[in-house]
Amino acid sequence: MLVLRELKKIKNFGCPVLLPISRKTIIGDVLNLPDPCERDPGTVALLTQGILKGAHIFRVHNVRACWETLKVISPLQPRLRVILNLAISADGKITTTGKSPAHFTSKADLERLLEIRKQADAILIGRATLEADQMTMTVNGTAPWRCVISERGRFDESHPFFHTEGGPRHLIISSATETPKLPATIHRTDLVGFLSKNRQPRYHHPSL
Repeated sequence: MLVLRELKKIKNFGCPVLLPISRKTIIGDVLNLPDPCERDPGTVALLTQGILKGAHIFRVHNVRACWETLKVISPLQPRLRVILNLAISADGKITTTGKSPAHFTSKADLERLLEIRKQADAILIGRATLEADQMTMTVNGTAPWRCVISERGRFDESHPFFHTEGGPRHLIISSATETPKLPATIHRTDLVGFLSKNRQPRYHHPSL
């Protein structure tokens, strides 16, 4: 929701904007739907809003419903088109409803994914994804920033993320809640403020 509200500011960076809005926890909270599979109508609502606000790429589960939405909106947004249709997980796994990781990529695919992640200056995820996937965001041989954004900063200090070696940890907390005492750099700002302050790459190669 925060990214959608601030999308105009984020677009000012001049980079394509990807919105991973499909079946997110915020939809379940608003509609009282604990089962992610029941959140497709809410996903379509966010998809529509994202299209009209000018986002470029969307990550979805129900391709048919979102494709039909895209076709209906196309007369109003003549530049819309599907460039690529694929299935991928940014951390190489899909989380089951029981909160356990269900690996679906081959070993070669996972190794390729980790190679791509090594090229990044930073990895940025939301707190809900951090907890649902039990992510640590470690990459062997390199140390991209490990960044997590949260509105209220309700982090679990026992989470493996805070007890696993890797790149510097950065927590972006946008609300005025008490700063948690965690082994990480705390940024009291929103996503736009964090990106504005840290937009220069730390390495010479292109950053994702």
